[in-house]
Amino acid sequence: MLTASFQDRMLLTNMMRLIANPEGIVEENRYRKIMESRVPRSFIKLIQRKVIRFFNP
Repeated sequence: MLTASFQDRMLLTNMMRLIANPEGIVEENRYRKIMESRVPRSFIKLIQRKVIRFFNP
């Protein structure tokens, strides 16, 4: 993760934005296809839990 490529960082950035803004459903569906091909589902769930906790302490 420390040597994440620019593309990986963009995916993470997009994931964070989508989790924070679930209204972007069209965008979300497009990124989900990209994400699921590159990022394990459990990793996405882990980030979602951390982000939700961050926004709702």
